[in-house]
Amino acid sequence: MIAGTPSGRNRCGTNCSIETGREPSLRLARRLSLSRYHQIMRCASMMRAGAVAVLVTLAACDSPSAPEIPQPLILKGITQPGFSGYDTPQRLVIRTQADWEAAWATLWLRTIYVPALPAVDFTRDVVLIAAAGQKPSLHFIAIEAAYATRDAATVTVRSYSPVAGCVTTPVITTPADVVQMPRRDRVSFVEEAVVRPC
Repeated sequence: MIAGTPSGRNRCGTNCSIETGREPSLRLARRLSLSRYHQIMRCASMMRAGAVAVLVTLAACDSPSAPEIPQPLILKGITQPGFSGYDTPQRLVIRTQADWEAAWATLWLRTIYVPALPAVDFTRDVVLIAAAGQKPSLHFIAIEAAYATRDAATVTVRSYSPVAGCVTTPVITTPADVVQMPRRDRVSFVEEAVVRPC
């Protein structure tokens, strides 16, 4: 026993002789002012919240991005001849003036009068041609819609034919549809067949 110190006590006085077993936070609170203690606790809580936010952000970066939603493209109709020069089915994407001039001449190959070539800015647009080839009368073809995702476009082409039993004339047609569309590097066609009443 130390001289001048009562048994079971330290120099702090009664009821504070033994710190063993006390919570560390309580010991810290005894040494600091109460406001300083709460400030430290708030900082620790903010640091934990910040760490959680960083982990959530990293997880979001690693997760796959949501699929891109196709956006509709505006189609500008140019012409729809019933007797084009295309005897076989064709799906064409015209990207240059030279190809456009050649395609225009083929479209009107079976007519005496050839309309003036429409002006197209091929730095911004392309021309799409869907030709059905040789078909009996009452057959038609149409470029119905186009949807884009970034630099690609998907174009829907519908081929119309009459229901069985319709009376047709003994005439062979070569229908085609020609439209102008905003330029895309890649263009694919989706085919749909439609049977319509007489």
